[in-house]
Amino acid sequence: MFAPDQAGRVWYGEGEGDIGEISAGGGVSETVAPGPVQGVTTGPDGATWFTYIDIANTRDAVGRLAPDGTVSTYPLPTVPGVGGNVGELVAAADGFLYARLVNEPYAVRISTTGSMTYLDLPGRSDDIIRGPDGAAWFSAWQNVDGEVIKGTIGRLGGSGVTEQHTYLADSFDAPEAFRGRPDKLAVGADGRIWFTTSALGSSGTYIGAMTRVGRFTFYKVAGVRENSYAIASGPNGNVWQLAGQVREIDTSGKVVAEHPLPQSALLNAGFGGLATGPDGRVWFNDGRDLYAMSTRGDVTTVHPPAGSPVVCWPSPRGAKHSGWVTAGGPLSVEGRALDRITSVSVGGVAADFRAVSPVQIDLTVPATLAPGRTTLEGTDGTTSTTLPGGVTVAGQPTITGLSPSCGSTAGGDRIVIHGTDLASATSATVDGQPAVVDEDPGQEPTETSVAITTPMHLAPGIVDVGVTTIGGTSEIVPADRFTYSPACT
Repeated sequence: MFAPDQAGRVWYGEGEGDIGEISAGGGVSETVAPGPVQGVTTGPDGATWFTYIDIANTRDAVGRLAPDGTVSTYPLPTVPGVGGNVGELVAAADGFLYARLVNEPYAVRISTTGSMTYLDLPGRSDDIIRGPDGAAWFSAWQNVDGEVIKGTIGRLGGSGVTEQHTYLADSFDAPEAFRGRPDKLAVGADGRIWFTTSALGSSGTYIGAMTRVGRFTFYKVAGVRENSYAIASGPNGNVWQLAGQVREIDTSGKVVAEHPLPQSALLNAGFGGLATGPDGRVWFNDGRDLYAMSTRGDVTTVHPPAGSPVVCWPSPRGAKHSGWVTAGGPLSVEGRALDRITSVSVGGVAADFRAVSPVQIDLTVPATLAPGRTTLEGTDGTTSTTLPGGVTVAGQPTITGLSPSCGSTAGGDRIVIHGTDLASATSATVDGQPAVVDEDPGQEPTETSVAITTPMHLAPGIVDVGVTTIGGTSEIVPADRFTYSPACT
């Protein structure tokens, strides 16, 4: 993702844990951050501020990179009912920084001393930018009575939302209102706030523009529904939109040019941003590379500097049991410059591995490792890199008891399985029939317990309960017996 800021600098953040900057000559430079970077900008104090994921402590945080290279970090405060990852970051003219929370109706206001305050938003937000007046402006949307969706462009100040301008984004009763909820924002050369939209019911692709006093205008830029990834003010006064191609729209809403994306970008999807660089080109990214496009549509692929190897994510990234492994089993790890790795160890034991690409290695977890959390380390012979949080070797689950141990033949009873090595539970059975594993918040499996809902059973009787985890399936033991009986209703 890209973030042009008030100081005229254009930044990008990487999941590998880097902060990058585009130079006036069109080059890129990177600085290592404490974790995967979500947003980055020049702060009111002249330092580089960024939001990132603190993997080791499984929480999000804000960081400050001083001109002398000193890094200070500030974890987001824990407040009941407030969650979500911290996203884009902007510096406002009031001397504070603002960031949105992903998929949550909140923003966070950050002082240059690192103190933070949560601010309520009128709905879930998809972007936050520095507006034409120097304040932080956000996009948001809210579902009203399950029938209409309202889109909002709003302004933030010290006390929270100081302005909000709303339009009808979607309505089941008015198909012509399917313009879409507001997503990504940019300040156009005409001083309006331009934004992309998303709506499943729309017959086309729309972008919107809002004046400083809240007047909305919508422009249909394609006859089919496209995914719009980003929007930016271009070097030629037009608004540029990143969708299935890079599209230019003049300030009257007319599409004046469409530039095709390079094939490599289409293959390595995962677009995250669009910005005009200090070199006069429009920059964007996919899941691997950076691209710079001239006003003629010519594209240059820019590979960020690789630096030393960095292992960052067990793959598949974001999967429920990512980071759980079995002794003797396979594991894929993502990162940067991994083709330079010369040796890998798990739990201090050498592991066989293969570099699939510069961003992925596949390895075999040593078969001798005992269950539990352990380390993963790689080296290129000069520098070493450690996977944040390590990996967890799953052991074979055991069952030591059930509570309650009886239920109705109609099924639907919630029981708790007690035992060991249950945290990575993937499925369960009662008398060989699938049971529902409870994954509601606060009820997820732990090392010693997992809750399930029993299936229906045709007749009363005593049956066995089984649980399957990343480490295998529990053996049948007397402690896993469950009784179906009318007396248990």
